[in-house]
Amino acid sequence: MAKEKKSSKTKTPTMPERKTRRITDDKILNAINDQIVLEQYSAQYYLAMSAWFEDKGLEGFARWYYIQHQEELDHAMIFYNALHQFGLKPVLGAIDAPPSDYESIEDILEQTYKHEQYITDSIHNIAQIAQECQDFKAITLLDWFIDEQNEEEDNTSSNLERYRLFAKENGQALYSLDNELGQRTYTKPQKLVDYEA
Repeated sequence: MAKEKKSSKTKTPTMPERKTRRITDDKILNAINDQIVLEQYSAQYYLAMSAWFEDKGLEGFARWYYIQHQEELDHAMIFYNALHQFGLKPVLGAIDAPPSDYESIEDILEQTYKHEQYITDSIHNIAQIAQECQDFKAITLLDWFIDEQNEEEDNTSSNLERYRLFAKENGQALYSLDNELGQRTYTKPQKLVDYEA
């Protein structure tokens, strides 16, 4: 009696349908679109501050704020390019006009630090939404911004504290701080370079 041959065909396991892990939740998309507008507003805000310092003859402060303005535009473009990379269309909103006059150097430095804290809170809010949605692409994108905001808060807090400690009532120290801030140079963020490549 001949032996019965076993079938050489093996049954392929059925794979569960993969959930797409990209920015798909409207809450995240809307929050990122809002953040693009906020970053563009920040750029205008710092450009207005640069103009104020230029008008006061503080060219180092003016340069520092002009470069800060450029960095905020870069941040907006990183979000913008990320949405395109994820296959989504950015929706740009209106940008409010920033204030053009300020009470003092200290007023600007305080407002700058508070504004960066506000931006940090906004980034953290988007990151929380991304975590709730388990949107890992958005989380990876936002990790870079969280690190960037730590640096922004450190820099703006340091500028405020150094002004208060050394330059607020000392013209020579103010002159030195202005010269120091004027040494700042602009470097395009690698993350933006990567998106544009």
